Formats: sequence, structure tokens, C-alpha cells
Amino acid sequence: MNDGSQNEVISLQLAGSYCIRINVPQGSFAKFQLVVNVTNYQNGPAPVQVIDQLNRSEDVVSSDDDLFFFISSGGKVKLSTTSSKVQFRIQISWNPSTKQTFNVSSSDYQPTAYSTSQYPAVQVNADTRVSATVATPFSQRHSLQYLRGLIFFDGPTSDSTSLGTGLQLLNAKSQYVSTGQYMTILQLEGYDGLHCFLQDYDNTKDIVQFQSVVYTDRPNGLTFTLDGTNGPSALQSCTNYSEILIGMNGNGLLHAYLGGVRKDKKNMVRTYTANNSLTNLPQEFQSDVRTYVSTGGKSFINISDNWSQLQGTRSIGRKGFFISPNYGALSNDQSFEAQIKMPSGGTAFRLNSLSPSFVGKEFVKITLWDGSRVDSQKTFSAENQFGEGVLEVFGDRIDVHYSQDPQIPTTGFYMIFEVVNSCYRFSVLISVALILLNLL
Repeated sequence: MNDGSQNEVISLQLAGSYCIRINVPQGSFAKFQLVVNVTNYQNGPAPVQVIDQLNRSEDVVSSDDDLFFFISSGGKVKLSTTSSKVQFRIQISWNPSTKQTFNVSSSDYQPTAYSTSQYPAVQVNADTRVSATVATPFSQRHSLQYLRGLIFFDGPTSDSTSLGTGLQLLNAKSQYVSTGQYMTILQLEGYDGLHCFLQDYDNTKDIVQFQSVVYTDRPNGLTFTLDGTNGPSALQSCTNYSEILIGMNGNGLLHAYLGGVRKDKKNMVRTYTANNSLTNLPQEFQSDVRTYVSTGGKSFINISDNWSQLQGTRSIGRKGFFISPNYGALSNDQSFEAQIKMPSGGTAFRLNSLSPSFVGKEFVKITLWDGSRVDSQKTFSAENQFGEGVLEVFGDRIDVHYSQDPQIPTTGFYMIFEVVNSCYRFSVLISVALILLNLL
């Protein structure tokens, strides 16, 4: 194959054994579509074997225009068709790419999550070493082939040693790690639906298994198994806005982080077990990225981006928290709105703010509802601080609106809640009724 070719098409129908070598020059790549139609195939060696530049092979029994990719120095396509006939077509093109630069630091709270269709070529620079993971695509039959064209390089250019493909990384449930401070990532064929997560390896080096997901409009939720039996197992998730951790069971400990895993655990906001999840879930997280880490056993979790999953749960005894999306990090992006609605009345919310005093124009407004009627509203600010201790408010729905001063970065707002019986209100009503009866 001529290295200088820009577009070559090979269409053949062969029977026998062949090996096609595809040479790829430095800084370029080859894309080919493989059509394999096999007749009379029996169990045994695959009729086609694709071998990449790392000598990693993929067996192909049938293929309908599936995409494959080679980077420099190329690869091989082996045909073994002694017992069947194979039709195949290889279309080869070479395209160099320009790069977008990302920097990741061990002090980051949020991972860098990006779409490979938006940034098909990136160079990543880390404080120590680069950690990269890839999200599971949803229309897998069609999109997994494009992960073959997501290539990771151990260095600042695509001439650096290849670490492997996105498909190999996804199947391994692992992370690619650079040996130095740089990693280069190329998406050789554009596809809107592939995403990467980037962090500094100093924070992720203890994780032995990674899964990642980017999703929208999953009202019934997604279920994942995190096996932390042999070491921490992590799930990274990203949605357009907020996420609901609906439920958790298993024998593991599940640690929830706002953002990515940090070794100092400053952004770890809760640890769940199968026992305490009954009263502490569902729980909403509004961070751009959430990371759940299972340790000491298996954790089975269910997540959703459907806000209605917060509703219709048990009332009395339910616990949870309202929290800023970047709580713990000094940020100008801490404002949020949240709501909890109980399935029945006769409830009260015990609130306890764990945040420092309000400053500037910072405030939180708490609105209580009784059915469709606003029952009460309280606003706390620099002039009216939340104060110490527990605040008990009555209603079957609570709305929380936290707003920070846009000129003053803060570490955010964090308030825990517990749903209890509104015994005090009922006792007051009974006392008033008895007094009225006595006056009659």
C-alpha cells in the first residue's frame, strides 16, 4: 500500500489465506470499512482478523460496513477463508489533525468532561500524570465502532507511543495513564455521542475499575454494578443538569463525590450502605459530574436525570441534604434551586445549615407549601443569619433557593434535612379547638 495515498478503495472477493499490510505515515491515520459476508461458517478461526499497531487483534466473523482505524505505523488485515467465502472492502484515507489543549490538576474538583465530536484532537497537560476514561455510548451497536477510532497517545503528539483505543479502554473498565505529564487523544472519525473524562492521576491512582456515562432523558434510570471487592470501583456520570441517586443495595460502601475523586476527599459528601440508603435516598446532586466509588464489596446503584424520581418516597424519617453544585471549592458557580415534596401531609422539615455565615448579597430563601398553598416563607442573608441549631418548618413541600453574591466566590451552601411528624402543629390546633369548645 502506497504511504502517499489519500483515498484508496479495495474491493475483493477471495477464498484462501491472505495478509494485507496497511502502512500509515507519522502524524496520520487510516480509516477502512470492512464488509464481511460469510457463507457456511462453522466454529473455528474467524475469517478476518484485524491487527493494530500494538499487535492487538480483533476477530471479525461478520461486518456490515463497520469502521476500523490504524495509526502509524499501520496494521494488518488477515484473511483465512479456506472453508468459506469472504467479501470485503477497505477504504483508506489519511487526515492529519489540529489540537485543543486541556490542563488538569490534582487540585481540580471537577474532571474535564468533553465530547470528542466537539474536540476531535486534544492535548492534555497534567500536574503529575494524565488519567483518561471513556463513557459508554448508548446506541452501542452503531457507536462502538467509532470507539475504535478514539486513539490515546502517551505524550504531547500523535507520534508518541499509542496507549490503545477507546473500545479497548471501555472493555477493560480501566483508565489510560500517561507516563509523563502529557497525553494526546484523537477521534479519527466524527461521531456525536462519545465522551472522555480527564483528571490528574494523583487523584485516581487508587481506583482499580472505572465506568463512565453521559446521558439525558432517562426517566426510568440506569443501573450499574460497582464491584469494589478487590479495590475501589468508580462510576463517573454527567448529565445536562442534576442527577438523582435513586437507590443503592449490596454489601459495599458507596461514597458520593461532587465532581471527581480527590485523594483528600474534600468533595465527598456522603457514604451510603444498604441499610442507611432506605432513609437517605433518593438524593439529588446538581454537580456537573458525579463520581460514586464502591469499596469493600459490591454496590448496585440506580441513577436518573428525572427530577420526579425525588417524589413519592416515604415521608416520616426521610433524610437528605440540599447542597451547592461545587460545594467545598471556592467558586462563583454555587447557586441552586431544589425541591422536595412528600406524598402526604402532616409533615415537618427539620433543617440544619452546615455552611458559614452569609456575606454580601448571598441569601437562601425557604418556601413551605401546604398542598397548593404557600404556607410560609423564610429568607436568610448577611442581615438575617441562619443561626445555630435546628429550624423546624411545617409543610408537605419545601422549595430551597440559594443565591450567592456574584462578586464573591464562596464554598457554597449545605443544609441537611429530616422529615418528621408535625406533632407541634397538630397539638396547637387541638388546644385551640378545646379552648373554643370551652368558651361555647
